[in-house]
Amino acid sequence: MAEPFTLRAPPSITRPTAYHFRFAVEGWAIFTLNDETCEFTVQSDWGVYGFRWSQCGLGERTLTEFIATANPDYLLSKLQLGTRSKELEDVIDCDATLAVVQEEIASQFRDGRITGRQESAYRDSADEWNDNDFDFAACDSELEEFLGYLPEYIRMKPTGWYLVLRDQLLPFFSAWLRENVVAKQEAAHG
Repeated sequence: MAEPFTLRAPPSITRPTAYHFRFAVEGWAIFTLNDETCEFTVQSDWGVYGFRWSQCGLGERTLTEFIATANPDYLLSKLQLGTRSKELEDVIDCDATLAVVQEEIASQFRDGRITGRQESAYRDSADEWNDNDFDFAACDSELEEFLGYLPEYIRMKPTGWYLVLRDQLLPFFSAWLRENVVAKQEAAHG
C-alpha cells in the first residue's frame, strides 16, 4: 500500500472567478480564471479544458487581461497541452483523403500507367478503405502497393469541438472580458 499524502507546507487558498454562460442557440460554458495562479479552465457542452501559465510569463498583465486579448489559436494550443484532449486533435478528413486517392488513380489512368480494369478495381478498393475510415490495416494490399506510402495520402482536419472553441467560444469570451471586465477595470483606475 502506498504511503498517504502528507503536507510539507500549508495549502495556499486563492479566489478564482467563474463566468457562467447559457447561450441562446444551445449550450453552456463556464470559464474560470484565477489571476493569482494563472489558471484558466473551460467547462462546456464542448468539453473540459484547462491550462496554467507561469506567472512570470504574463508580465504586468493579469490573466484576465491576457485572455481578453489573446489569439484563439494560441489559447487552443495551450488548452490542448493542458488537457491532452483527444477532442482537440485533428482527425482524418475522409472526403479529402478519398479525393486525393481517387485523383491519384485517375492521374495514373490518364497517363496510361494502369488499365481501365485496374482503375475500376483501385477505385472500389479506395471506397472500401474509406468505409473503414482509412485505417491502414484495412487497406487492400494491391491498392497499398499501387499507392506506395499510405500516410502521404491522408488528409487531416480539426474536430468540430476544436472549431467551436476556436471560432466561437474563445472569441466570445475574450470579447466579453474586454467589454465587461477589462474596460470597467480601466475606467475605475483612471
